[in-house]
Amino acid sequence: SPQQVVDADGTTSFSYTYTWTVDGQTVSEASNTLSSTEFSKGQTVLCNVVANDGVNDSISTVSNGVVIANTIPTIQSVTITPNAPQAGDILTCSHEGFSDADNDTDLTSYEWSLNGRSVGTGSTLSTTLSQGDTIQCTATPFDGQDYGQTVSSVTTVGNTPPVLTSVTLTPTSPIETSTLTCTP
Repeated sequence: SPQQVVDADGTTSFSYTYTWTVDGQTVSEASNTLSSTEFSKGQTVLCNVVANDGVNDSISTVSNGVVIANTIPTIQSVTITPNAPQAGDILTCSHEGFSDADNDTDLTSYEWSLNGRSVGTGSTLSTTLSQGDTIQCTATPFDGQDYGQTVSSVTTVGNTPPVLTSVTLTPTSPIETSTLTCTP
């Protein structure tokens, strides 16, 4: 409702008619609220009000215009795969739950750290890893205009099983009384 209504006749009860415009186009004449489905980021919204004292209408009064701002994007979670990395693995970072009320494009970025120091950006990390290393991927939601709150995931590099390239069995032509030897 308007902050001040003056009526020289002493009337204290008024009804109001509201007209909403978005970028100069009338979108609603229903109430003193306007649903967010009626406007989008960057549009200018005005409210025009007419008071009625039961007999006469006031002169139409227009509100200040407001420009709809960008909504900050969010993400829900970040995942590093594989979830139990070993030395030699290439790691991938991904995020879930990107949300932007303006329906802007998901331009989320990633930053990797290894034992607390920055080692790269992008959704994949290919670097030398050792058992016990702590890897963190930090995702920052971005909608092309504003950055949202960062979300991170941390994992620790586990033991990497040894690689055995060959095994030799001797003698190569054993007989029933031979002692066989297996040599890795």
